Amino acid sequence: MQLRFFLAILTAALVVGCDDDASRDAGGGTDGAVPDGGAVEVDSGPLPDGAAPDGGGVDAGPGDRPIEAHDVERFPNSFGCCGHEINIVVAADRVPHVMGVRDRSGTRSLWYAARTGGTWTETNVTDDGSLPRPRERNTFALAPDGSPHALFSDGATLTYAWLDGTWQSMAVDATSSVGDTFRHFDIAVDAGGAPHVVWFDQTLEALRYGRWNGSAFEVETIDAPAAVDDQSGEFARLALAADGMVHVSFLAIVSGAPVLRHARGTAGSWTVEDVPGMGKGVHGSMLLDSAGNPHIVSADLRSSRARGIYWSAFDGSAWSETELDADSSIVDADADLDPSDRAHVIISNSFGPAGYLQYLYPRNAGRDIYDVRGAVVGDAPESCDLDLHEGTPHVVNPNAYVTFP
Repeated sequence: MQLRFFLAILTAALVVGCDDDASRDAGGGTDGAVPDGGAVEVDSGPLPDGAAPDGGGVDAGPGDRPIEAHDVERFPNSFGCCGHEINIVVAADRVPHVMGVRDRSGTRSLWYAARTGGTWTETNVTDDGSLPRPRERNTFALAPDGSPHALFSDGATLTYAWLDGTWQSMAVDATSSVGDTFRHFDIAVDAGGAPHVVWFDQTLEALRYGRWNGSAFEVETIDAPAAVDDQSGEFARLALAADGMVHVSFLAIVSGAPVLRHARGTAGSWTVEDVPGMGKGVHGSMLLDSAGNPHIVSADLRSSRARGIYWSAFDGSAWSETELDADSSIVDADADLDPSDRAHVIISNSFGPAGYLQYLYPRNAGRDIYDVRGAVVGDAPESCDLDLHEGTPHVVNPNAYVTFP
């Protein structure tokens, strides 16, 4: 398929060889970096014990102060993720939970950690060899009771894992083939503790959905291609509304052209629509505002590259789009809405030692951009993730946990 060819080229361009121990043990650096465990570009001291403080003025409404510094806490060497995908969820008690992939001499495993009392407590999800080995892609969600539910690919099969004293796992759908070029799957947990998953099935070239019934996933197709050369479901992202409605954003290829699509519904009943605008679902985020309306933040697809960041919002009757960044080359991106339903975005637009992250945030009636630089961040910026807790941003890349004083 045309897009799959593009993704293969883009992935090859982003592969950066690194020795995880060497990159994590090297102290010092440029751009104000200090040895492991220190902070860069900060004038407010190191991170406090326990979870990072919330309510730091990022969501202060009119008169928002500009961000002028950031705190960086380097992850323990045992995490060893070195460029592989990483994800963060901040729980209601302000505790950050993180999941990523470790690579030791070519052997990959999935790890999960939570930060309490100023210390990261790590659990090896797949290290004992009882679960399938992950490739680079993973994601997770927290259930209402705080337990983690993970989704990852071993390059072929989509695996669901959950913590019940020890980590357990099962294939979501043994008949589906899921690749590892980018993360084309997502997971969310409803108020009753049941996980919902969406993914791009490479065999069917369709968007698939599964809901846990207590013993297995009940699986169905949300959107299938209408023509031989079409496809639906890449960069699938999922959000659950309070009324039980499922929302999915994804990239479709229709007659060779990229299209952003939004699906809403419940098992067996779906409405799928094309969302107009420049955003095409690439590196997308599926978000719901305080009224339950869908918002999608994603990149465009131009000349076989992900470029620009666009915010599509549905007001209950129609979609509108806001340009957040017109022309950045996007390696990865993630977004969230603050309590005022304003979009915040973290972007990785470079890679390698000179790489850095950009944080796009609302300020007064407009937006501002803050560069997150430093050797610790620049060592491995290919993946990034953002979660807002009560309006305060928490950011991770494969090397570090970043907050803003």
